[in-house]
Amino acid sequence: MLDKKLSLKKNCIHIFLFLFGIALIVFGSNLFISMQKTVFEKGVLQGKTEGRLEMKKEIQEFFTSQDPEEVFEIVGRIAMFLGQDSFIVRVNTRYANPFEDKEDPKADARLVRINEQTELIKRLPKSPEEISLKNDILYNETIIKALDLKIGDEIIIETEGDVKNVSEFFAKKIIVNPFLGNQEWSYYPIEE
Repeated sequence: MLDKKLSLKKNCIHIFLFLFGIALIVFGSNLFISMQKTVFEKGVLQGKTEGRLEMKKEIQEFFTSQDPEEVFEIVGRIAMFLGQDSFIVRVNTRYANPFEDKEDPKADARLVRINEQTELIKRLPKSPEEISLKNDILYNETIIKALDLKIGDEIIIETEGDVKNVSEFFAKKIIVNPFLGNQEWSYYPIEE
């Protein structure tokens, strides 16, 4: 009978060790899988971060390379008149990085001054009869007066000097161009 009790005790110990071993294997494999998953997720996160940094660097290099050194012509829209000889224009900065947040939305506003030497021109579309196959110009130019300018006019402003980093300048020539009206404009209302 003692042998039977020892044998039963041995069997219980073997079963306990067997179940304990299985529990260790299951727990260990779950722990291993969990650690591998964490390592994998860290790798994915690191890859995403590095990819974003690389993309941001490439975008910055692209838009920096597009930034002209000097600007002698500005395209914009008349936003407000400050008298007969000056107005504010919203500039369409084609070379600006669209992914950068602007700290000051008024940064694209420029004060344009005109005088008696400023040439004012309006482009008017030609009729289909006026457009010939040899002449690909789709407009006629007409000289106008300063009073003909109005808020909302899309204009091209030519200058004598570099106006890339100035907020106020005299215009050498202003062309009112209705053909610019199809462009996307970011508009920030001017506070008076």
